[in-house]
Amino acid sequence: MDVGQRVDKDTPLYQISASQVTQFGDVNKKKIASVRLQLVKSDKIIRALKKNRESILNNIQQQIGTYNDALKQSKIMMTDSLTLTKEMQRALNEYQQYSRSHLITKDQLNNQRYMYQQQKSTYSNLYFQNLSNVLQLVNLRSDLEIKSAEFDEQILKAEAQHENLQRELAEAEIKDRFLVLSPMAGQVESLVVTEGQMVKSGDTLAQVANNSEQAVYSVFWLPDRARPFVKNGDRVNVRFESFPYEKYGQFSGEIISVSTVPASLQELANYKNSPVNGESSHVAAYYKTVVKFARAKPFFQAHKLYITGGMKTSAVFFLERRPLYQWMFSPLYKIQDSVAEHVHE
Repeated sequence: MDVGQRVDKDTPLYQISASQVTQFGDVNKKKIASVRLQLVKSDKIIRALKKNRESILNNIQQQIGTYNDALKQSKIMMTDSLTLTKEMQRALNEYQQYSRSHLITKDQLNNQRYMYQQQKSTYSNLYFQNLSNVLQLVNLRSDLEIKSAEFDEQILKAEAQHENLQRELAEAEIKDRFLVLSPMAGQVESLVVTEGQMVKSGDTLAQVANNSEQAVYSVFWLPDRARPFVKNGDRVNVRFESFPYEKYGQFSGEIISVSTVPASLQELANYKNSPVNGESSHVAAYYKTVVKFARAKPFFQAHKLYITGGMKTSAVFFLERRPLYQWMFSPLYKIQDSVAEHVHE
């Protein structure tokens, strides 16, 4: 950023570092590095949790699929076994009738009864196997929901911790460095501080004018002996230390404000160019005088002279007009006044 450059609103003008440096190094930078390392670990934990969740839930889904297929098969086998059991029961009933009619031997009846019991036992085994498949599916589906909820809870906690770390990192970075933005669109009139300079709260860092052609003002402090001869609208000649008047000449200005009472010591101390420089022992009276420059950007040899805030100026005030002989005999007038009698109204 340079003086005279046009800037938009919220354009960064300065970046200020607020780091604290101890014998162990920059405290804030160490904190930022630590938080970033925690963010990396947190991100790995979240990815691992999501991967484990997907793997375990897929495994349970595969088991559910396997038991679904087994259940379908066991249902088919159980249905066929039930049909065969019923048929063998009818056959056993017929064999019992045949036995009562002495058409078959007891051994044949017992053999048929044994085959029926075997088939009935087979159906019972298939029934319990089918029931076991149903219960296993219920357990697996319940386990799927529980595992999914547990992983979701762990992932949510990890993501919440990750967000807290990101917020902590943002706060640490803000504390470490923050930007000073232009409050408005305009032209940079002056840059008060330079790179590496220490600043404190309330310091002026830069001056931005929203109108490059606006008037420029300067504050002067008139001693009490000059105050009676100055009034609003008077013209003065202004000189800039940045533009030596021997080369650039003087600039015309107009007095737009002259205080009617002397400035207080507190007011004088607020200005760097005040004649007292904050010395409370100073007893002279000074009047605040504001001068407006006639030209905000005068030309010199076809080049613009940029007048910006903070420039040191001096001025020539035209107080009174006297003939030359009065200036020559001014000491005699003082003697005459000192020996004269008191004034009568």
